[in-house]
Amino acid sequence: MTLTLLDIYNYTTGQSWSMFDTGVSADDEFESSVLSSIQKALVEIWCSFNFPFRLKTATISAMKDQISYESPSGTIVEDRGIKLSGGDYLTRLDDYKSISDLETNTGTPTNYYLKGDYLCLYPVPDTNYDIMVDYNTLIVGVSGNWEELYTLEKATDTLDITPKYERLFLNALATKAMAYAIASKTDENYTGYEDQYKGAYDKLIDSVRGISTSRTVGW
Repeated sequence: MTLTLLDIYNYTTGQSWSMFDTGVSADDEFESSVLSSIQKALVEIWCSFNFPFRLKTATISAMKDQISYESPSGTIVEDRGIKLSGGDYLTRLDDYKSISDLETNTGTPTNYYLKGDYLCLYPVPDTNYDIMVDYNTLIVGVSGNWEELYTLEKATDTLDITPKYERLFLNALATKAMAYAIASKTDENYTGYEDQYKGAYDKLIDSVRGISTSRTVGW
């Protein structure tokens, strides 16, 4: 099973008590309120926990005399998350501003520090190295042309998730999206959707707990 936005939309609008048309076949039939609710719920759930399907590894090609490199699109795993390819793990420098030779000492990198959206190495590389970086991605899916996406917008956009978690994730996503679509907490169906969401989300978390226990919440 591969979840497209069209699948997610029709599953969401097909929930009990739904007041929206379901069984649409193209994104020009999407109701904007439902689409925005799905997008909001997707980002909230995706970033609420460091699910194993969010964990990716990027390779940074470190070059001689270059200190900083653009970080991957997500939250870097700081506990044994960065290492030299075929070598040792790098240790984070929290007090890097106090190091006098931060930009002049060269050698094999043993440490790193984060500066804005950049990953910086210390010592400064004395030759070329491959740096392996584990991170929890913010990218939720891909387009029909395999473009990485931070939200789903087109009917053919696909959620980037391990198949065995798709149904559990979909159940949580659909019920949360319906709660957002209703918006009013005084609506008679709002509490029902919220209760269903909490149950579905708990089942999703239970299914992955123990895999991600050392990689806790990361927005």
